[in-house]
Amino acid sequence: SFETNCPSCQSPVKTNMKPVNIPFFKQVIIMAVDCDACGYRSNEVKAAGGIEEKGTRITVHIKDKSDLSRDVLAAETSLIGIPELELEVQSFSMGGRFTTVEGLFSNLRDQLARMHSISLGDSSDEVRASRLKRLLAELEEAIEGSRQVHLTIDDPAGNSFVQNLWAPDDDPAMEIIRYERTQEQNEDLGIDQLNTQSTEEAS
Repeated sequence: SFETNCPSCQSPVKTNMKPVNIPFFKQVIIMAVDCDACGYRSNEVKAAGGIEEKGTRITVHIKDKSDLSRDVLAAETSLIGIPELELEVQSFSMGGRFTTVEGLFSNLRDQLARMHSISLGDSSDEVRASRLKRLLAELEEAIEGSRQVHLTIDDPAGNSFVQNLWAPDDDPAMEIIRYERTQEQNEDLGIDQLNTQSTEEAS
């Protein structure tokens, strides 16, 4: 653990770190903050091994409650999507998360609910408020297991994970694609900068 400041009230607070091995994946570091001064709490996850050689795009069909209980690691570099709801969210807005599909959907719902409460105060944006309200209702159905959807996690760093319920065999409800990153994605991850520094040090 190490001392830092609470991101909410800036009071001194301890950040606890714990390594966790995810079966059939890799080791991750869970960092937890619990502020006694203001009650702020957070749990963020960082992959222990750095950036993978290739990016990862995961698509999983969420059909019932058993799928909602799958473990999920959504790295802060990933883009989370639910195509049926036309919803995409950058994970960095929530921080890296190690949770379940249900927990991830609940986090998305809470984030949308905050946006909805803000938009309600702006009468000139009724269309956006109406769409957010519909999204919240549809997301709630997915959380309850009454609406089948697909969860997509596109992570250029390759550090995201969805539990394979059939491991070590292939999971018929899940597709994993590993792809070469674009130049822009490498720049966003700071890889080109690291490579340049390594070349300069070597010379």
